[in-house]
Amino acid sequence: DTCDGSLLTTRDGGTTWERSAARPFDDQGVRALHFLDSENGWVAGDNGSLARTYDGGNSWYRVDVPSSSSLETVRFVDENHGWIGGPQGVILRTRDGGSTWEKAKTRSIDCQVADIEVRYPLIWAVDQCNGVHFSLDGGETWERRETGFDVGLHAVAFWDDQTAWVGGELYRDRNWPVILETRDGGQNWREVFSAEDIRGTIHDIEIAETPDGIVGWAVGDDGVVVSIQRESAAVSATRTEVLFDDFEGGAADGWSTGITDASHAGNFTEFPGRFGNETVSLTLDNLPVHDSVELEFDLFIIDSWDGNDLLSGPDHFRLGFGGSIDNLLADTFAIGCMDDGMSYAGAPPEICGYDLGFNPDSADAIYRDLDNGFVFEHTNGTLTINFTGSGLQELNDESWGIDNVRVTLVAGPAP
Repeated sequence: DTCDGSLLTTRDGGTTWERSAARPFDDQGVRALHFLDSENGWVAGDNGSLARTYDGGNSWYRVDVPSSSSLETVRFVDENHGWIGGPQGVILRTRDGGSTWEKAKTRSIDCQVADIEVRYPLIWAVDQCNGVHFSLDGGETWERRETGFDVGLHAVAFWDDQTAWVGGELYRDRNWPVILETRDGGQNWREVFSAEDIRGTIHDIEIAETPDGIVGWAVGDDGVVVSIQRESAAVSATRTEVLFDDFEGGAADGWSTGITDASHAGNFTEFPGRFGNETVSLTLDNLPVHDSVELEFDLFIIDSWDGNDLLSGPDHFRLGFGGSIDNLLADTFAIGCMDDGMSYAGAPPEICGYDLGFNPDSADAIYRDLDNGFVFEHTNGTLTINFTGSGLQELNDESWGIDNVRVTLVAGPAP
């Protein structure tokens, strides 16, 4: 109890609870509880209070701590090695079961430490000022990560140095509980749970491994209980199509340009183009949680592309995502059907020749589902895909376009 220092115990898996006769503190409130097993545990509380038990809570022994501030979290990995957290970024570490304590070197933390999670040597910690902190070396050094959300954090659970969940309250027009997830070591975070109709916060998150993956539970104010599931690699992936654009009638939202061409609707239909030495980008926001992206599209190579020719070219089509224009593809293409004078060696065009449209003196090529599609790792909530032509002459001589763009998000193992 955060007021009188009493504890509740259960002996039937939580069906019934009773107030424990033994209190760790007579005069302090309880803030945090951690047990290594059924017998060995610690309780942290107000005004620097810390106590431990060797008999499952039947008796408690006070432990001296060099702090008079309220301790919000306590974690031990064995009977000797543990960490406690408190105000102003204080994290204290013991190597001898609490006989002596030392202050961790956490200069990146300047707010109330609300929770610590340890899978030695990995340590994650959160503070109530939107700070996520982790150590890869048992607490010797620390790094800070920002979530990008206006939140106060109270709970953290992690599986490895890449996958973690944090919980707290989201500050908008009023506070409501929220859980954020990262799958890239805290570089990017996604909101996986929030409840706008509930005022309060998430106070604790616990996770465990099952044959099907990672499962967990989060608890918060007003009786909030949230299930967390993270499928293992053995479980089939879930695919969510977030965009298909055939450009019939114009481009969908998210494109950097709305220019389309419908002048040769027989073979080409309406498509974005024609483009020259420029980048056309597609940006998708507020994406659901995912691990990778599948991208499919048709590429139109129009008129007299010169491939690898150094005099008139080289003529490149490039494809990239994020801040890159060519981390997926950077190849030269030549006029009409594929030949030795170009670097692209993927799936051939479905149609090629001089009778497709545009300049009758130059051959065109229609690559359906270019290179049988592209798959790349991606977890961010915003995705930008860049399509680029370079080395080309004027539009009436060399140009390009795309069509039938499909973007599918994959949650789980990529193929």
